[in-house]
Amino acid sequence: MVFVEEFVDEKRFQIIQEFVLNWAKESINNEDELIMWNALKVYQRFLSSLGEFKGDGKFITLKEKFEKDGTLEKLIKIFSYQGYKDKVINENASACISYIFKAIPLTLELRGPVIEYLKYLTFIPYIYMPPRALVGLAYLAECKENHDQILAASDVLIIDNIGSVQYAFNEGIVDELISFFNRIPAKDVRSYHILPIFDIVNTSSTLERNVLIEKGILKPLLKLMESENEAILKQLIIIFIQIISSTVEIADDGKPNPLYDQMGKDGNLDKLHKIFHNQYKDKEINSYAAIAIGYLFKSITFPTEFGSDIINHIKQKISHMYQFIVENALTALALIAECQVQVYQLKKWIEEFNENVLKKKKDEKKKKKEKQLEEQENAYQIHTIGNEQKEEERNNNTVEKKKEITEDSKQQFEQKPVEEDGEDSTKIIDQNSDSEAYGKDKTKI
Repeated sequence: MVFVEEFVDEKRFQIIQEFVLNWAKESINNEDELIMWNALKVYQRFLSSLGEFKGDGKFITLKEKFEKDGTLEKLIKIFSYQGYKDKVINENASACISYIFKAIPLTLELRGPVIEYLKYLTFIPYIYMPPRALVGLAYLAECKENHDQILAASDVLIIDNIGSVQYAFNEGIVDELISFFNRIPAKDVRSYHILPIFDIVNTSSTLERNVLIEKGILKPLLKLMESENEAILKQLIIIFIQIISSTVEIADDGKPNPLYDQMGKDGNLDKLHKIFHNQYKDKEINSYAAIAIGYLFKSITFPTEFGSDIINHIKQKISHMYQFIVENALTALALIAECQVQVYQLKKWIEEFNENVLKKKKDEKKKKKEKQLEEQENAYQIHTIGNEQKEEERNNNTVEKKKEITEDSKQQFEQKPVEEDGEDSTKIIDQNSDSEAYGKDKTKI
């Protein structure tokens, strides 16, 4: 619809708009839920597109029209009615109402229920509805009168600066997020549920990350790591690494990670170890699990049953293509090296690593030389084969030519004796004639 309004003249656009709105108005009054569902979908897309075209802070001019023709009243009734089998009808109705009130104060009767419902929709496990709800909240937030209600109700923010992170901590948004993560089953969690806390953690200071630990963020994070969705599991472990990295920053050199004992008691170390050994399509999950374990074993001796596996895995990641993995792998190795028992092992590994690097360079140089020799040999073979083919062609041509010459000679030979015999016979006859004449003459003489 944005495309239509931008590239169609105003008069024609008004005709299209009138046609769409008349059809949608008739359809939302139909008792058939499927027809109503489709009409609300059209309204939602139409209004969303108009709102995008108008820009920030500018309202959609259809509000008065919808009030006069009863459309707004009908949408409010649909939103409020709880008897629909398909709850998406209520959800789309709430989105439509929020789009209509873009940059306009919601009425007091609607403000609480609509905003609360939109807030709820941001967390439902339905891929399309949370973005629509967020757009609705954003449109409503363009009006200052709606701000208090939105901020009070919202436990989902897109964090883009330090001030908003502090607001999330101060106004209880972080507490609500943690509460939500404690309630939601691991099987129901979706990527868009995790994004708000991911943004908060990503932009938080060391102190704020430690506050998150105090508020109990680790327990639900580790619970949600039971998810079978690899993309979600990967996000959760990255968040976990970022949070526990704050604990090692404030811990003294040579002192254990303050979380080590707690993680061991709760059985979460075993959970991380299990993740490390599981077979995933995305192998980075195993790497993140190994790095997380490395952070927890700061200045502590690894158990013999899995210590070598973890250290060997982490050390392989310092040459990984992703900077985040490389930096955290190096940090994890440095933390592990704070334990004197493991220093010898790491030193030995460094020596082996250097030897392997040198060996790798030599092998690469050798392979390069072998490849060059192989290419030269191939070029020589091609050249030789080419010459042999040319020589063979020349020989074949020579043989053919000889054959032709032989055939010609043979033909000439077969024809020549006949001609020579004739000539010789004539000559002989002539000689005889002369002889006879000579004889006659001689006799005559």
